Amino acid sequence: MARPGSDSRYPDAVQILCSILTLGDSTATSGAVEVSVAPWGLASIDGHIDFEVPADQLISS
Repeated sequence: MARPGSDSRYPDAVQILCSILTLGDSTATSGAVEVSVAPWGLASIDGHIDFEVPADQLISS
């Protein structure tokens, strides 16, 4: 698998396991869902483990 670099094309579709923390929370952006990747030992490069993503980007597996 190639590592992303300065010549990589973005955005790139990926699938990442996550846990849903909130569904339709009134404080969240409309149509957004708060998810966590902590149970799988993942984090962003700056250490974030919880993210707000558009609900239409989530799939079940």
